[in-house]
Amino acid sequence: MAGHPENGFHFSEKFNRPMEDLLTGSISNQSITTSDLFVCLTGSGPIQLWQFLLEQLTDRTCQHFISWTGDGWEFKLSDPDEVARRWGIRKNKPKMNYEKLSRGLRYYYDKNIIHKTAGKRYVYRFVCDLQNLLGYTPQELFDACDVKPQKDKEDE
Repeated sequence: MAGHPENGFHFSEKFNRPMEDLLTGSISNQSITTSDLFVCLTGSGPIQLWQFLLEQLTDRTCQHFISWTGDGWEFKLSDPDEVARRWGIRKNKPKMNYEKLSRGLRYYYDKNIIHKTAGKRYVYRFVCDLQNLLGYTPQELFDACDVKPQKDKEDE
């Protein structure tokens, strides 16, 4: 499958489901995998931080250190050091830490990709149009990836 040049993504020829199914959500009776979802997001260049975060957020094995809050596209780094460590491994930067990762997050503020949630430590929100990009509402994505939003204990 060739991908859609108008959206700037280059899709893998090895993708085993029609990309249109992923982007339109027409695979509602099937569980999608993280690799299914991110074959459409990574493009031909190196993975970007926002893509990595989305990848981690849709992997249920990562929920103990990064998870959705259940409030739209908002998410929390419950173990920011672990998120930074994994980002460092992915980028082959062993000295990566949360301070450096958060610098990358701040870069996204002006670009309207991610914003910090005021008054909540380590809580951020995707403000770009993920629903249009992914073809899922937040709840549909949670269900498709079999991830459960984690309510913040401070909110209770």
